[in-house]
Amino acid sequence: MSELSYLEKLLDGVEVEWKTLEDISIKISSGGTPKTGVSEFYDGDIPWLRTQEVN
Repeated sequence: MSELSYLEKLLDGVEVEWKTLEDISIKISSGGTPKTGVSEFYDGDIPWLRTQEVN
C-alpha cells in the first residue's frame, strides 16, 4: 500500500477544481520586495508570493 502525500491527505474527500495561476490572476510580474515601512503594501488583500514559490 502506498503512503499518501501531504496534499492527498489534506484534500481527502474534497472535490477540487485545479486552475493555473494564469487562469486566476490579472497580472503576474516580478520585482523587488515592497518597502516594509509602508503599511499600505501589506494590509491589503493581495497575496504575496516569492518567485521561488511559483513553479
